[in-house]
Amino acid sequence: MTDLAVCRIFYKCLSRFCILAEDIRVKAAPELLTRAVANLIRNAAKYAGNADPVYISAEKQKDKIALIVRDAGPGVPETMLDQLFEPFFRPEASRNRDSGGVGLGLAIVKTCIETCQGTVCACNGEPNGFTVTVTLKTGL
Repeated sequence: MTDLAVCRIFYKCLSRFCILAEDIRVKAAPELLTRAVANLIRNAAKYAGNADPVYISAEKQKDKIALIVRDAGPGVPETMLDQLFEPFFRPEASRNRDSGGVGLGLAIVKTCIETCQGTVCACNGEPNGFTVTVTLKTGL
């Protein structure tokens, strides 16, 4: 694994999103972390619809770093939050390959982050919105 500045990941993913805490570093495989964060940003932009903006932040939490991707969209039904990271799960049965993929995006995020020895979780905001938090070990 390699230390990689969070700001490089976000710039490499999609440069239109703002970056906070540029000096925060995480210990992760760059290609896996880039894939995971890019997927989260794409999902936030896609499923939030016109409810801009997408917020990205990073916070130090003792010996870990939390990367947070948050949108102002409609969120996900509470009963489905535990299933979001399972392969082929889609919260809306009406989604298909043409309209919303096959349900692998968040499963790929989870696999990438866990391979980097991190964790990922999701929750709804109040009164709306959706947040995904990736927690990784700090870099040196």
